[in-house]
Amino acid sequence: FIQRAITRLRQMNAGPDLILLLGDLVNDGEYPGAETAWMHLAGALLGSGIPVLAVAGNHDTRPGRVAAFFNTAPGVHRIGGYGFLVFNDRHTGDDHFVRDAAELALPRQAAAANPGLPLIALQHNPLHPAIDSSYPFLLDNAEEAAASYREAGVALSLSGHYHRGVAPLFDKGVTFVTVPAFCEFPHPFWVYDLSAGGVHYSEHVLAR
Repeated sequence: FIQRAITRLRQMNAGPDLILLLGDLVNDGEYPGAETAWMHLAGALLGSGIPVLAVAGNHDTRPGRVAAFFNTAPGVHRIGGYGFLVFNDRHTGDDHFVRDAAELALPRQAAAANPGLPLIALQHNPLHPAIDSSYPFLLDNAEEAAASYREAGVALSLSGHYHRGVAPLFDKGVTFVTVPAFCEFPHPFWVYDLSAGGVHYSEHVLAR
């Protein structure tokens, strides 16, 4: 599906310059074939020549292995004139995840160390807006994490996990987006164009 999306965009002369994967790359990270699946996915995408950043989801139960295969350690990644903040939030039991104090400080530290560098945050569990559901989609301390983005002047926050997705919301200087699940029909993928300043996006689907 990802390779088809790349082909579609190239036919439209639309890049892409970077591929972002926001978690749940496999259905069960404990399954014996999970490592092989991560390895094959990473190899195929990195072999395309397009940079890739991948965060682990709740189904990717070994985030260290995902980070190793995709060379996407948590922290700041400078690509194409932007600083991408990668978070692998801590699993606290059941379907709950929390962002620790050191990671909450990362946006402020990145902004101070890289003045003028546009910052984009990547995580699996959504931060904002609240999702009305008994299922714990949001990060447990989502408001603290969102506040750290506002304080640091993060331009864009991209999350996964909630399969329906949530349309972009501009709140106090930050555009928060929860993207829909690419694995589900009609296989939507979003393209972000930051070249003209601000955040411009378009939604595409493969099932057409």
